[in-house]
Amino acid sequence: MQMRNQVVRIGLAVWGVVAMALPAVATGPNNQVVPNPAVDANLNSVVQMSFLNGGNNQTLGTGSIIDKFTVRGVGYFCVLTADHVIAGGATRISFQNGNGVPLTTFPIDYSLRFIGANGVDRPDMALSLVRFGAPNAAFNNVVNLSLINGAAIAQGAGISVVGFGNTGAINPVTNVLSVQAGTAGTKRYQNNLVSARPAIIDGIYRYQGVEAQYNVPGVAGEGGTFGGDSGAPYFSSSTTFDPDDGGPLPALRNNTIAAVHTLGVNVYNNGTPHAGVDVFTYRQAIVDTCNLYQSTLVASPEPTSVSLLVITSVVGVVLRRRKR
Repeated sequence: MQMRNQVVRIGLAVWGVVAMALPAVATGPNNQVVPNPAVDANLNSVVQMSFLNGGNNQTLGTGSIIDKFTVRGVGYFCVLTADHVIAGGATRISFQNGNGVPLTTFPIDYSLRFIGANGVDRPDMALSLVRFGAPNAAFNNVVNLSLINGAAIAQGAGISVVGFGNTGAINPVTNVLSVQAGTAGTKRYQNNLVSARPAIIDGIYRYQGVEAQYNVPGVAGEGGTFGGDSGAPYFSSSTTFDPDDGGPLPALRNNTIAAVHTLGVNVYNNGTPHAGVDVFTYRQAIVDTCNLYQSTLVASPEPTSVSLLVITSVVGVVLRRRKR
């Protein structure tokens, strides 16, 4: 079986794929674990993006299940993540519990990357097709996370980021997060406020961004984000946070994904922003891509995988193939 990575050719430009080293990983405070199964079932649909490394599950980032469907008795997920997570070698998703032990893993069959309608934008975002197999109770219980609609998330709005990066500890005196290396793989959360909506150019990527700042002192439950959280959802959330760090995850407004976390920058310095791709700007492309997966599977004579020829004729270009 091969995992095939392609580009959704919304514009006229054709892009190559550049493999890149992932940055150091970091995430929210170590007392802000999201258990699995979570009290809020929607948070069970935030999954780990990984590959098998010497028999061990190696965390590369985070993804969000935004749709599921069944074709010829086989269940599939559409998983939204960051493009550099796929370029970095992610080959499967994992549903995990609070201590990082994988419950079940499922293979990524295809990943499609995006080019903006203007032919210039290249958001650091990808949509993966994941094969579940014969639907069962676990498949039926997975909740499709919704994409922000109507209007983009505004500056000053609250967000809650859920991801699988390293843990950290908050210094009670300085309120600064210090990362604990080698602890990636546990689902955690952090809260923040949108500080800006800049146009971002980061290497090969160009996109409308959503930025948040790591401030001292910050909002309750605030943390930092790096590579292990790449692809993590920025959920629209209440701007009223629990007064104590590590308090309950704020109630999510419709569990709506407002942005997808990208490469990020150093968040340990006061006021330095980290960024995500604005989902509203590229919402229709995301929806169309998931629909493309389903329609191609329906039309394909192969019951268990997408036909490469059909996908290629619709998308326009194959960027690369990689053997698992």
